[in-house]
Amino acid sequence: MIQLPTTQPAPAVINYKTVAARLVITPSQPAITLDGVAIGTLKREMDETRQVWAATLTDVIGHRGGYFKNGSLVDLTRAVTNKVVDILRRHNPDADWGVLHLEATPGELVEIADARRRVLRFPHGLRYAQRACPAGRKVVIRNPLARGRGHLVFEGAVEGVRRVSRAQALAADRLLEYRHPNAKHFSEVTFNLLPAVLAPEVKAQAPAAPPQGETQASIMEWKRATFGVSTPMRQMARAVEEAAELFRAVTSGADPSRVSVEAADVALILADIGELLGVADWLADGRQTCISQPERLVAFVVTQLGCLAREVAEIDPERGEDGLRVPRSILQSIIGALQELVEFGDLKGAIDAKMAVNRARVWSLDGTGHGYHRSAA
Repeated sequence: MIQLPTTQPAPAVINYKTVAARLVITPSQPAITLDGVAIGTLKREMDETRQVWAATLTDVIGHRGGYFKNGSLVDLTRAVTNKVVDILRRHNPDADWGVLHLEATPGELVEIADARRRVLRFPHGLRYAQRACPAGRKVVIRNPLARGRGHLVFEGAVEGVRRVSRAQALAADRLLEYRHPNAKHFSEVTFNLLPAVLAPEVKAQAPAAPPQGETQASIMEWKRATFGVSTPMRQMARAVEEAAELFRAVTSGADPSRVSVEAADVALILADIGELLGVADWLADGRQTCISQPERLVAFVVTQLGCLAREVAEIDPERGEDGLRVPRSILQSIIGALQELVEFGDLKGAIDAKMAVNRARVWSLDGTGHGYHRSAA
């Protein structure tokens, strides 16, 4: 009997993106979890004269991960995620480490395109260590600040990595002195290239809208499937961006339908914050502001977004529900102002209409859990 060869399953991908999707670090709970299993704790504590976030990794597949503290929850999350990635990689030596994303300046991209550069230099760290960059690992090189189509993206593979002193790095590239003034050592990443391509557009592949209309759950499901995971402060930044568009529409005398669309955009971003605060329906219980003038309503929204961002950044999981009352109240006031701006019941209809448009759009992702639309389907 002829026995068919068995197909070996592809090794699991272990990199920052995949681990961040499995890791839950949120101010609303004290436990840090990986795949639903507690691996550490998160709390607020005093560091001399200020409060900081403190994380302790107690058991990551049998390893103690250490203690981390930072005034920024985003920076703390990044440090913890990198540590967990390192532990998982050491525990799974045959895993696929995924694509290594290398940042390059516009000038460096031009040199790469002209075949005048095959080395990029970065401050030495685990991300660019020899262990993290074995020969043959796939790389993508781009300018992370570029937006839209037309900018160069290079694909290739790592040829080698070596650690060099600051003096050696500056001798090869004097601009490093200004870009990384505090780096003592650098990693030189040498790579081979595939042909350059243009930045791709991404067509969202996400569940269809529910027949009864959009809900917070359906919107969040679509967002995660389309954009991936984001951070609370990045969500607040996007909400402020959309509020600026709303402010411009109101103060420029735009058609009411346009104002409704911009108000819906602000509300859609805040669905993430509603979920963070443990609210089942972020549109419910919008609190009336009794402000009649549209310009003042939008100004109120902008100022309250600033207050909400501060509260979101300072959520203390140890306070439980008590720590969520103020940000929930601010969220209700923002939703109430948006409802007044579009004459109450129209906000839900505007959100349903905007989500129908969003689901049909083609998106270019920015790598932070957000994207910018390029065209319709």
